[in-house]
Amino acid sequence: MGFYPSKPKAKAQQNKTIVYASQIQDNRADLEPLTRFCDEKEYQKFIDSFFNTQAGINSANSVMQYSNFLLQRLSYVECSSLSTEPIINNAIGKFSNELFRKGFEIVCSNQTQKDYLDNRVKEIELEKILRNAIEASLIYGGCILYEDRGFQDKLDTPLYVTKEIAQRNKLKQIVCVSPFNVGASEVEMYNPLSDRYMKPNKYYINGNGNVHYTRLENLVIFNVPDLILPIFNFFGLSLCQLMKEAVRNTNTSYNALADILLRFKTDIITSDLLKINPTEAIARAQFINKSKNNLGTLLLTKDEEMQQFVTSLAGLDKVVAQLQESVAIAARMPAVKLLGLTPSGFNATGDYDLNNFYDELESMQKTILKPYIEKILRELSLEIGINEMVEVEFNSLKDVDERTEAESINLVLDSCIKGIEAGIITQEQALQIVKNAGYWNEIEVIASDSENDLDLGFDNEGI
Repeated sequence: MGFYPSKPKAKAQQNKTIVYASQIQDNRADLEPLTRFCDEKEYQKFIDSFFNTQAGINSANSVMQYSNFLLQRLSYVECSSLSTEPIINNAIGKFSNELFRKGFEIVCSNQTQKDYLDNRVKEIELEKILRNAIEASLIYGGCILYEDRGFQDKLDTPLYVTKEIAQRNKLKQIVCVSPFNVGASEVEMYNPLSDRYMKPNKYYINGNGNVHYTRLENLVIFNVPDLILPIFNFFGLSLCQLMKEAVRNTNTSYNALADILLRFKTDIITSDLLKINPTEAIARAQFINKSKNNLGTLLLTKDEEMQQFVTSLAGLDKVVAQLQESVAIAARMPAVKLLGLTPSGFNATGDYDLNNFYDELESMQKTILKPYIEKILRELSLEIGINEMVEVEFNSLKDVDERTEAESINLVLDSCIKGIEAGIITQEQALQIVKNAGYWNEIEVIASDSENDLDLGFDNEGI
């Protein structure tokens, strides 16, 4: 019996049945009648090591063709172990911290709504939960966010948050569920035209049974192709797996480099003592090795000669630099940020690499975090009966120095001055343009009527 049930098109949907593919013969699925699992059998399906017998449906591929991917996929236990490795742990922490380093702002026209959302976001600790979710996604390849509204039954039924539900069952907390406690129990794998194709409709969560996808949010940082999604438990790729080979090669090379530094100089003594008294010769060599240091003295007879062979260390710094670059590439992070290395070369600052990294993080904020945060904010707004659009704007991660900021202000001011001199804009409009550019927000425009503008300071009685 297959692991992942799939809903066929018309007939099965009308009968509200779940059809399972149990055999794959001639690249076609053998569909059986309705079959229901008990919890014990269902639980056994979602162990970490599994072979998905439905992976080849509609793809003209058999399970044996996935053996290479199955061998390359890391178990959740190994991912947990690798996350404690210093370089990988540092990369995970950098990602989660940098994504929220400057925070975000809630943008809405209603000030009452904004104040309420600010308080509720702090109350449910939204930023902290999302940090934990990002770390779990980087370690295991994904995670699930569950909105706790006090519902304890009928978790396998759809839940669409309306104004009535939001006011009656307010959001208590958001729970991050790691993927080793989750498995897909119902997946649309039959119809590629469906909007839920290769997306689980129900998840089996330990201790809770089946939970409908409308109650959950699947958070994945690094996606994998649909064809091998079942192998990764319908989540994504772990950062630990991306960095495993590079970090292992780097650690091996570091150990070899340490051995070279420890033995880069070899002393050779030409003597016939080994022929005369081998035991004394071996004891003498052992004593020399133990007592050898910069302050030591070596006594030789007139018939003995001493030579030193030194291993060249030229080029080893380039080898180390290349290893560090390979780790940074696997982590998708510049070496100056991941390893704290100062860029070498003429007038090298590393700003270009950092700006590219921040561009990628801002793209993640826009495509992964922003839609989910705005969804939560809209649901929180329904608690006070406001159904208005709410947007989230992440503050820029790029740090601008004083010189660059001054040049930017001068460009804006020059444009405004030319517009005023040409009579295109007024001074008030120019000030608003400067504010929109992010400068002089503390300056307010004080409106004055025409009579006060003409007042020259004389008292009416003195005329």
